[in-house]
Amino acid sequence: MNAARRIQLNQNFGVAGQLGPAPAMVPIDVRVIYSDGSQDRSYHFDSALHPKFTPLLSGVALASAVAGANDLPQYNTVQYDVAMEFRNGTTVRMSNTSVNANPLTLFAEIAMPMMSASDNPFERVMLKKVTGTIRVTPEARDAQILEVNVPKNKYRPGDTIHAFVTYKPFRSPEATMPVELELPTDLPEGPYQLVFSDWTRYASDEQTSKPFRFTAEKIGDVFDVLRDVSSIKHNALYVRLVRQPDGVAIGRTAMPHLPSSRRQILIGAGRSNTTKFVSSTVKAVPSQHVFSGAADFAITVDRDLKVETGRPGPAAIQSPASGTLAPAPAPGLSPVVPGGVAPRPGPTPPGSTPSPAPSPAPPGGGGVSPTE
Repeated sequence: MNAARRIQLNQNFGVAGQLGPAPAMVPIDVRVIYSDGSQDRSYHFDSALHPKFTPLLSGVALASAVAGANDLPQYNTVQYDVAMEFRNGTTVRMSNTSVNANPLTLFAEIAMPMMSASDNPFERVMLKKVTGTIRVTPEARDAQILEVNVPKNKYRPGDTIHAFVTYKPFRSPEATMPVELELPTDLPEGPYQLVFSDWTRYASDEQTSKPFRFTAEKIGDVFDVLRDVSSIKHNALYVRLVRQPDGVAIGRTAMPHLPSSRRQILIGAGRSNTTKFVSSTVKAVPSQHVFSGAADFAITVDRDLKVETGRPGPAAIQSPASGTLAPAPAPGLSPVVPGGVAPRPGPTPPGSTPSPAPSPAPPGGGGVSPTE
């Protein structure tokens, strides 16, 4: 018997399908603009709808659009404004700035809200559509904080703190930024911590002092946390006055500046979602640069203060590289940065008379210079 056909391949598995309507897709529209006019293009993608694949595909689509025509410049500043609409009607907008970004960093920042919405303990919320604009500038707009000068270390409630921040932009001369912070009129007397920082230190301090803002008990809280995190601007300088531990939060509802008696009543009520926190007065100073570095000061609030001259007392210095606090320089001595170069003293506030050179061990302190 002669065989009419021969078996060329034998396998245990196959692929089967059924014709039908097209599956649901997630439209992604992004416009990429270069500030030098070299590129202005709009891209459209359709992503599969899947709890895990949709965030990955959306992030890859946005990263591919940025590097579609050409790679990002070696030194760049990327400003992105991306709106993510979810199928429960909620919209999360991310509008921020990154310096010397690459497609992977953009993917990590933009895909995080999508993954949190689709993979959480409360409810799976799928993405509906993504729209955004990405602007690329072929220069690095970052700056290192070199020195912070606060001329006084004692204030009355309601006074305004005048400070001067010296910073070094990338490949540009040093510059000084005047910063003001108005103290609350109801500020109790006592010592306080004053912090000048970049956005990373600010985010860390927020999470430490207000942990309830970064926890969720239902799906609505998840989106609230995402909005809080995405609202932290990278291109800003943050000034924080750390107040007393006088706040209580029920869930994500904060009740700051409570009298001690009411605070103890709430804490002793036996609720599991009651959190103690430290109240703070915070001011964000917008800038065109993304700063790095931080400096801490110790100030005193005294209602009976009459006249206070000189410079602030001991303060801690934070190294941007290590993130650790080092002891403050000895009073009257300028801190020395690596390489043996002593920083210049900070500028004298307008309308005041420069102080004479200090003696070897006078009271008071000097300007604070974050080490590199």
